Amino acid sequence: QNKAVKELMEKEVWFLPMILELSKEIVKTAAWGLMWRVSLGAVLSVSDLATDIIVLKQFWDGGEAKLAFRNASLASLSVCMGLQFVVVVGQNRKKGFMRVLKESLIVLIGGKAPVDAY
Repeated sequence: QNKAVKELMEKEVWFLPMILELSKEIVKTAAWGLMWRVSLGAVLSVSDLATDIIVLKQFWDGGEAKLAFRNASLASLSVCMGLQFVVVVGQNRKKGFMRVLKESLIVLIGGKAPVDAY
């Protein structure tokens, strides 16, 4: 840190909280701040789906001992995908069958968050 800024922060206790609040507001309102949050959300969404699939495969390979875990994980993933399908159909039903099909395929491959972010 700059010596003068460090001295200012030590002397004036209000300075650091003020700068932090200003920084938060700048990130909230700036276009690059929105892009950063949306992109990070899309990456996290896809990463979450990937780890869910990996865990589901591990439960699948675990045999009878992991059957309950596999079924619970599969049910959770299915409900989430099902809700996304309902939203896709609701949003696109007036745009035609092909549009609903296209959007549904995007949901099925787990690409809804990145496509929406782009």
